[in-house]
Amino acid sequence: MQFISSTLVEFEQPDLIPVESGKLLAQMRKMQAFYYELYDSYLRGEKYIVRYMFYTLSAVKRVTRAQIRKQFAAISRKAESVLPEDMQALREEAGKKEIVLYTDGSFSQEEALRNLRQTGLSQPVQIFTETEAGTLPELKKAVFYAFRKDAFLLLAHNPELLSRPLFYQIVEEYQIPLRSLTFPWMCRRNLKLMQAMTLYQLTVDN
Repeated sequence: MQFISSTLVEFEQPDLIPVESGKLLAQMRKMQAFYYELYDSYLRGEKYIVRYMFYTLSAVKRVTRAQIRKQFAAISRKAESVLPEDMQALREEAGKKEIVLYTDGSFSQEEALRNLRQTGLSQPVQIFTETEAGTLPELKKAVFYAFRKDAFLLLAHNPELLSRPLFYQIVEEYQIPLRSLTFPWMCRRNLKLMQAMTLYQLTVDN
């Protein structure tokens, strides 16, 4: 995983039962983790061991001009796309999947939820809102969470987000279904072409 680190933590228990939530939350704070899940449990000698996987954000290295050009060169010149009028309706594409909502901070949660309601989709199971510029930590969490929950990712964002190479690196790490509430042309099938346009412009500017 490029943007997420995982650590396996063992807990001794009186039986093969889940660890109490307070102990898990304390471990999360200690590790600065944003997500955990039960991994396995077993008997080791006379001790009951329950193991959990904890997930934290990895440090992101600054992308250089050479790396931007390399990313652009690696994109197939046969990148496919689909026109907005040929795309499925958002409600139809999301289907019965749960919704994970992300906003880059240019939209409040209330605005994003209002846009979501207008589409006729259900309330999100989780909302991630960016509070700092830079490495997009909440987007990394949102993409990972949608992947683990087999959910549909919806984004409410400023157009500037789509001009950042890091955005495409993050959403490409897991091939989850996603759409934008504020830019109808965005869908999984169009991402490669959008990424190519972004990288090309950066190679010209630099």
